Amino acid sequence: MTAAIIFALYAAAAGVLAPPALRGRWAVRSPRLAITLWLVLPVSWVTAVVMAVLAAAAPFPLSWPGPGPGRGQVPAGPPVAGGEMIAVAGLALAAAVMLRAAWCLAGEVHSRWRGSREHAALIAATGRPGPARDTVILDHEAPAVYCLTSGQNRIVVSAGALAALTPEQIQAVLAHERAHLRCRHHAMLILAAGLARAFPAVPLLAQAEGQLRVLAEMAADDAAARGHRRGDLAAALVILAGASPRPAALTAGGPAAMIRLERLLAAPERRRTWAAGLAAIAGLLPPAAVACVPLIVTLCDLAAHPG
Repeated sequence: MTAAIIFALYAAAAGVLAPPALRGRWAVRSPRLAITLWLVLPVSWVTAVVMAVLAAAAPFPLSWPGPGPGRGQVPAGPPVAGGEMIAVAGLALAAAVMLRAAWCLAGEVHSRWRGSREHAALIAATGRPGPARDTVILDHEAPAVYCLTSGQNRIVVSAGALAALTPEQIQAVLAHERAHLRCRHHAMLILAAGLARAFPAVPLLAQAEGQLRVLAEMAADDAAARGHRRGDLAAALVILAGASPRPAALTAGGPAAMIRLERLLAAPERRRTWAAGLAAIAGLLPPAAVACVPLIVTLCDLAAHPG
């Protein structure tokens, strides 16, 4: 039961207390680190909830055989009235949580994939080849540049954008969109949207997609700024800020344009990219550590009593 309480407390803290901390000024300075945490913590929350249910209703999956006459058998915990029914109910509840998450994720993948395929087919039929092999020009007066997850020409550039942007600005914007595709930002938005659909009452999951969308634009800005002038990208951002592409598209205009513009015009900062990996490990560490406690106890017992 101790493990169940720890898992439940961790899920409550991550689900309610983590979002304000993840929206701090540090996230603007280190968007890749913030992206890692916004991805890892929702997955960790689902894991903790499942393990809390299992630890409370069916503790035997978290137990390990110990030395002695009963060695080799997995204890089922202290006998209680209706223990078998409680265990079955717990397993069913844990399975329901995982199935709901999987079902909503599958629905989100299907919905976005179908929408992207339909829009890519429309662009292929109405567009014309762009300045690069992976681009297509759409005859539209409003300046807009965005990327798609399917189709041969995955970056859409409107005729208005070609007229309004200089060649240097166009190249910076294309680098921004290629960063989205290279880092698979669409996939992480699908994951966040699916978990939010499954558990909309959890603040961490409900806010993840919106935060990730802004952070993805910042990360793509940083990637483009490494090979192009920050002033060109900032000027293009001002021109494209009013574009209104498809809701699921990642666009160089994108959300939080003012914050992104301030970041681009400010002096570039050195960012510790290795911290993202440490943050991902830290986010999953509490559930994994509690799950391994019985194994650690058994190993210590075996070391103390080798016979």
